[in-house]
Amino acid sequence: MSGDLRGVRPYQHGDGRRRVHWHASAHTGDLMVRESEIRTDDPVRIVAALASDHDKADRLAEEAMARSSRK
Repeated sequence: MSGDLRGVRPYQHGDGRRRVHWHASAHTGDLMVRESEIRTDDPVRIVAALASDHDKADRLAEEAMARSSRK
């Protein structure tokens, strides 16, 4: 599991050759490796108790989705 590039850091023993960031290494004169954000692919479940009134249920569902996207 890896995610978006977070930055580069100095090479440490055991780092894979595929992680070497050659441009940054040339710039600094030392071996540098890419460091990525850790991303999990776990599914997210949203449970909301909706009202029997369709308009009110739509509003509650929109609020639940809006709250989940802020986290």
